[in-house]
Amino acid sequence: MKGRNNSELLSLAIYLTTRGFGFVVFEGRQRTIDWGVKDVRGDKNRKVLAKIEKLMSWYRPELLILENAHGTGSRRVERIRLSESPA
Repeated sequence: MKGRNNSELLSLAIYLTTRGFGFVVFEGRQRTIDWGVKDVRGDKNRKVLAKIEKLMSWYRPELLILENAHGTGSRRVERIRLSESPA
């Protein structure tokens, strides 16, 4: 976090879906830098991870925001729940 204060913290939020994922890049709480949806076909887990890696390399976020797929109320499909281990 060198050179940035908390109000300028760069964050990447990822929302996994059955077809790929959605994302939003924020700077601080007020500024949206980028957003979008990435669809994938074939080996979804491998391809989704590759696309997320590209976003992380491009933006270099200091904070990554993900849904707890094992949390109460989460409706993530089995492929997404099984791809991560519970905390």
